[in-house]
Amino acid sequence: MILPKFPFVVFDTETTGFTPKVNRIIEFASMRVEDGKIVDCHEQLLSIEERVPPEIQVLTRITTESLEGQPNIDKCREDIQTHIGDKTILVGQNVPFDIGMLKGEGINLEERPSIDTAMLASLVFPELKSYSLGYVSTVLKLHHEPKHRALGDVRATLELFSACWERLLKLPETELKFIKDIFSKSESEGYQILAQSLPSASKANKPAWLTLPSAPNINSEKLDEEVDL
Repeated sequence: MILPKFPFVVFDTETTGFTPKVNRIIEFASMRVEDGKIVDCHEQLLSIEERVPPEIQVLTRITTESLEGQPNIDKCREDIQTHIGDKTILVGQNVPFDIGMLKGEGINLEERPSIDTAMLASLVFPELKSYSLGYVSTVLKLHHEPKHRALGDVRATLELFSACWERLLKLPETELKFIKDIFSKSESEGYQILAQSLPSASKANKPAWLTLPSAPNINSEKLDEEVDL
């Protein structure tokens, strides 16, 4: 993988639903990258007082019984923050959801610079029919195992981020300037840092992917139904 040199952390949560403070985080995972290399990998199941909803057990294979004996969020809050790091850019697939769920558990990352790989992929993979992690993992052949588990989703998200970065590095000057302009105007500092990290264009010709036809329809509707929790 080719990755940006700035420090960032890819993270993911598995949860009992979509609503912060109402639903709970039952698994957290992260990979921290510095100078283009993975320097930390972490995953942790988290116990909760209530039972895991049946549909979540089916989706994630995280059962109520598998959480027995695991620490709760109160005991892991500081550890999670340590693994995230205090000077890293937050990277995730639909990252606002995970930031919101963590805030509901008392970990407020809202002011941190962030990058959403789903949004980034929509810019640099215009030929794709969907930007769900399940779909892009299938089409781009990302390492996405186990699916719907925090660390498996983190691995796939990191590879997606790398694939996006590699495409950005191949842009000719005109297209690179356009992308940099978009990122520099973003309200999220993460995209501004991403723009500043891009080197000057090394190629004059437009890459083939800018004129590629749409990607094959690999059951995109079914894959889109696999909601990331």
